[in-house]
Amino acid sequence: MAGRSASLGPLAQRILSARSASTSAASTADAFSEAVQVPTSSPRHEPALWTGPRPPAAPAPLGPPRPPSAPRPPASARPPDVPPPAGTGLPQRAVTPGAVERLVSRGWAVLDGAIPPDVCRGIREDVEQLASAGAVHPNHTVVVRAAAGGGPAETAHVPKQGILESDMLAAQHRGRSNGVLSRIQGGAALRAAVGAGLPGAGGALDTQGVKAQVNEGGGGCFPVHLDSDRSVDGRLVTAIVYLNEGWGPGDGGALRLYPAGGGFAPVDVAPEGGRVVLFSSRSMPHRVLPAARRRVCFSAWLGRARDGRPPPPPPDLAAALAGDDRATLAFAAHPAVWKHACKGALAAEWERSIVESHPPGAGRDALVASHRRDVAVIEARLGPLLRRARELAAAGRGAELEGLVQWV
Repeated sequence: MAGRSASLGPLAQRILSARSASTSAASTADAFSEAVQVPTSSPRHEPALWTGPRPPAAPAPLGPPRPPSAPRPPASARPPDVPPPAGTGLPQRAVTPGAVERLVSRGWAVLDGAIPPDVCRGIREDVEQLASAGAVHPNHTVVVRAAAGGGPAETAHVPKQGILESDMLAAQHRGRSNGVLSRIQGGAALRAAVGAGLPGAGGALDTQGVKAQVNEGGGGCFPVHLDSDRSVDGRLVTAIVYLNEGWGPGDGGALRLYPAGGGFAPVDVAPEGGRVVLFSSRSMPHRVLPAARRRVCFSAWLGRARDGRPPPPPPDLAAALAGDDRATLAFAAHPAVWKHACKGALAAEWERSIVESHPPGAGRDALVASHRRDVAVIEARLGPLLRRARELAAAGRGAELEGLVQWV
């Protein structure tokens, strides 16, 4: 206990003193809030398809870059397949109760052969039609820089290499798409199929956004990120549908997931045509590895416009500091802490993915410097507890951690 308390300094001593003095629950809650107010940046990846309000991103300080750490060999694994029902067409027809159960229990699910080849080709033609019509646009990471002297913040858009996207709401509005994607954007069947199996009393899924994406190859990729946060928007489930025929091992471009249940060990999912991947928008860190050839897919984000539930109460931070492993896992899994836990656990790969996803220049340097600052703050405030949570997950308690993550 003394070692962890010393590591967190006055904050830990205050919490432990409050515990021994039997002070009010409000005091402990205030101490928890102080602990998790990590002023990290939250770069956005646009075009943004969510129609609800978003808070501005935190400032991203500038700083000199340094070479990323050497890559480690991926612990990739082919996920087990979930057989789709006969006659599957659009993705909602393949979203069986069993698939949603897998999504809920571990945060992700893969459905192979969910869309027949002819339907895949039709959707891909729709996406390529959007590209030909000029309805796809470069994806940018948005960086908000604090201005010198306390002036207005400056917003910069850092382009990703070779990533083009189209918001289907905008594409519909311009009349450039009237195919399957438009019908999915305007329909409720997909979110109803997924929402039927989700736990919790937050209400039915009632909102969605659909994005078509073209990765031009040549190393195009995406950095590590979470798709949502309770404080940002109502996204709960991400569904990605791949439209690539004849995808081979040398083509790269895998979706890389980092499930907490596996101690954040990476799981690579190849973007094979007809495959659908479901995962938690709020709790599953993920990225796209560099693609060697043109890669086409579309994503649907499913969620709730309003969640009437109160925010979850703070976990027992004093117990975690005192060495209670269950309390330590609950602390790491708390919604206010989880995004910091992910960034701390994946710091080196997160930085490497930023470098791989953006062209050299001041914008990329700003993203890297901001990331390093974030990691330093997370380590200073939360490091001992988050490291212990990762040790527990790697030692066989990953499923317990996964079960505590409140992503619905």
